Amino acid sequence: MRKFSMDRDKLLILIQTDPEAVVDLIIQLYERVQALEAQLAKNSQNSSKPPSSDGIRKPLKTTSLREKSGKKQGGQPRHSANNLKINPNPDLIEYYKVVHCEHCGKSLDNQNTHEYCKRQVFDIPQICMQVTEHLAEIKTCSCGHTTTAAFPDLVKQIVQYGPNITALALTLHTTQFVPYQRMSDFFYELFSHRISTGTLVRMTERSYLQLEDFETEAKKLILTSQVLHADETGASVNGKLHWAHVISNKTISLFFAHARRGWDAIQDIGILCAYNGVLIHDFMKSYLRLSCVHGLCNAHILRELRFQKDEMKQLWAGKIIGILLLLKSLSETLRYPCRSKDFQKAMRSYDRLIKIALIENPPVCSSGKRGRTAQSSTRNLLIRLSEHRNDILRFAFDRKIPFDNNQAERDIRMFKVKAKISCCFRSKKGIDVFCRLRSYAATIRKRGTGMYEGFLTLATGSPLAIFG
Repeated sequence: MRKFSMDRDKLLILIQTDPEAVVDLIIQLYERVQALEAQLAKNSQNSSKPPSSDGIRKPLKTTSLREKSGKKQGGQPRHSANNLKINPNPDLIEYYKVVHCEHCGKSLDNQNTHEYCKRQVFDIPQICMQVTEHLAEIKTCSCGHTTTAAFPDLVKQIVQYGPNITALALTLHTTQFVPYQRMSDFFYELFSHRISTGTLVRMTERSYLQLEDFETEAKKLILTSQVLHADETGASVNGKLHWAHVISNKTISLFFAHARRGWDAIQDIGILCAYNGVLIHDFMKSYLRLSCVHGLCNAHILRELRFQKDEMKQLWAGKIIGILLLLKSLSETLRYPCRSKDFQKAMRSYDRLIKIALIENPPVCSSGKRGRTAQSSTRNLLIRLSEHRNDILRFAFDRKIPFDNNQAERDIRMFKVKAKISCCFRSKKGIDVFCRLRSYAATIRKRGTGMYEGFLTLATGSPLAIFG
């Protein structure tokens, strides 16, 4: 199809001399308008665009494919309450005496107390910096030799910070994503003692080195998992785009930073190249080059189907949404969903709808240029639903395979929170340190250990033994 660029006079001449060219021009403009409208209609609810890209054009109403449970709003019966309760063993007790009768004014000093009205206030004591001085004895023997007592292993410098401050700094940096300068201000306001940003950086770098064995063991252990999740997100490093990669399961999270997003990063990280289980991902083509079994995230596919249904007016898309949700429900409620008649019917309907939709949306004819001819978003989605049918529907045949890639997305989301607070990393080493510390923090949380407790054991020189 010819491309046109002309003013009003040339267009009038073209109408008179070449009507077929005018038809080509109208078709070209119609397709262009349709593509632009489709691009404007995309948001975080019907595509893979992040919510931050919606800007002021946020959807007026958040749509969800979840079905209503029928339960009333608020707390459900027999749910565990977390409200403040009376502590039977208070740390401090304050007594308030009755001196005079509030009715007649007589003195009550000689009257016995027969009951107390009880109230409790939960608070923390005033926090202050505590300095502990360590004195090692020095003695001289009659033989003339002088001996000095040994200091504890953690007391290595003449003046240094203790493990509690290190653990608090690591918690603020890794889980609350507080920048170093604001962390320094925080310590000054709380303790009236300023810790320099350079000291805080050295704390995190020392912890990074201490966690080298943790990362090595985690890489070995995660390869034994039957199902893994992988995802990636952009991160600014010294003004340049890098990528934060996550590989995780229900008990381990590993983060890595790389200048590339695709195959080069996968090879350099090295874990997935040796993996033989089921990998859940978002259809990045570099993952498809791996020799493992693949499972595609259906949450992404549902959003794309919603776009085709609402914006492109593709009726088949709404039916495919219903089939995927039905298969999800069957796989969660039935022990052997494949034996169900509803399951067999849904699978036949899936194949039939895709076949009909491919006929209704034929491929775009070749333009004569070199390379593959670009197809419409509808056609591309249909090809994926057809060619990767087994990867998309793998969850329906095995209950161990999740429906979506939410595990990895929940893990990687913290990098976006970090970016909103600190904007960027100043160096490649800075993001590498954060990735390893974040791997440790996310993993110990999955294992049921508190963040501060985990970092406190790390600060004392013995990271938590989370393996085995």
